[in-house]
Amino acid sequence: MAEVLVAFNLLTVSVEQALESKVVDLFMPHGLGHHLGSNVHDKGGQFANAQGDLNDLSEKYPALRRAGPMRANQIYTVEPGLYFIPTRLQAYSKGELSGHVQWSEVEKMIPYGGIRIEDNIILHADGRLENMTRDAFANYAEYSVVS
Repeated sequence: MAEVLVAFNLLTVSVEQALESKVVDLFMPHGLGHHLGSNVHDKGGQFANAQGDLNDLSEKYPALRRAGPMRANQIYTVEPGLYFIPTRLQAYSKGELSGHVQWSEVEKMIPYGGIRIEDNIILHADGRLENMTRDAFANYAEYSVVS
């Protein structure tokens, strides 16, 4: 996400500086994905075992919902999102990170709100990732829409 923000001139710092300062969090106020289960935002990723013991949180990313190891034959979401939320932006506009942001360019994006792309993947035992979302729409052009 930092690379995208820098490439589109939304940040005034390097990718490395954007990551180190966490200015990227201004535009991506959530994790990258989560375990997918019977409840859409399945909380199973936080448990170490069936007895309910919790996995240790990541020191670098303590807010991640997915603290445990990824396991074969489980489904996970991969959902990067980039948001331009006025109240969130306003809170940062006067803070210590305000100089890291090219505010005139960010203002142009506010009317669009943002974008989030979600893919649902299966991690297979051999390490292969099956992207169910992309597979489902791979032949979408073959279908006609009835109006």
